[in-house]
Amino acid sequence: SRSSWAHYIDNTLVQHALLRGISSISSGYHVAGSTWEAAADLACWPYVDRVHTKSNPIDGVSRGV
Repeated sequence: SRSSWAHYIDNTLVQHALLRGISSISSGYHVAGSTWEAAADLACWPYVDRVHTKSNPIDGVSRGV
């Protein structure tokens, strides 16, 4: 049986890159590809969704606020 992998992100462009599995930026391409490779290695069903910035408790820390 497969497990589920829920991945929430507060950046729409990154969310779309993850969903497509590709990015026009080389580092984004690497992250998207690595994410799907990890999902395949773990034999899980990935779910990618956007979380609004106000609902993201770590957002202020990552922005130095």
